[in-house]
Amino acid sequence: MKGIVKKIDPQGFGIIEATDGSKLPFIFADLPRRQPIQAGLKVIFSTRKVKDKVFASHIFASREALNEV
Repeated sequence: MKGIVKKIDPQGFGIIEATDGSKLPFIFADLPRRQPIQAGLKVIFSTRKVKDKVFASHIFASREALNEV
């Protein structure tokens, strides 16, 4: 899936808004290699389900975002 990081707090909890409009929570541990992340970053990610709740996981900056740097 694709989306944009809407917010991330100092404790490592955040929200991604997917292109379909859904808002998915994530934790810092879902970032491979603990890469830096910030609000406004375009990302690609997969999802995982825990106790009937969907979370973003395996989050990477999208090629589009990397080309903007």
